[in-house]
Amino acid sequence: MKEQKSRRLFIIETLLLMLPTTILYLVGVYVLFDITFTGHQIEYRLILNMIFIFTLFMVIAIWYLAIVYLKKGPIILSKTSKVIWYMLYIGISFSSIGVFVLIYVLFTNTQMEEISYVLFGAFGALLIIPAIHLLLESRRGHQLTSISTGLRC
Repeated sequence: MKEQKSRRLFIIETLLLMLPTTILYLVGVYVLFDITFTGHQIEYRLILNMIFIFTLFMVIAIWYLAIVYLKKGPIILSKTSKVIWYMLYIGISFSSIGVFVLIYVLFTNTQMEEISYVLFGAFGALLIIPAIHLLLESRRGHQLTSISTGLRC
């Protein structure tokens, strides 16, 4: 019963947080692609591009982990490759850097297109809630695996 409630909660998180964030991220990449190569200093573009690339890693990783969790459950989720989890962790760290850059840009005197560019990079921070849910379910899968192997002995 607890697993069904957890899956329902995750479906709600997916519909309210993951889906809109992914759509906004993809629209932001499409719309702001030209801005990346015009009018910015090289160092600033590098930071913004890194935020976008690692947030993309997080979007790919969280959707992969969400599909694994919803189709196969927490036990298989706990056995998912570490590379996917590292992509998720790196993406979360860079999207939170995007939030700090957004706060910095808002309090300095910058152009509007730079603010919108950083804003789309910082949208990845909304995916932290479903990511934490997946991490907790993965740990629960580890516990279920250890309990089931302990009963077999």
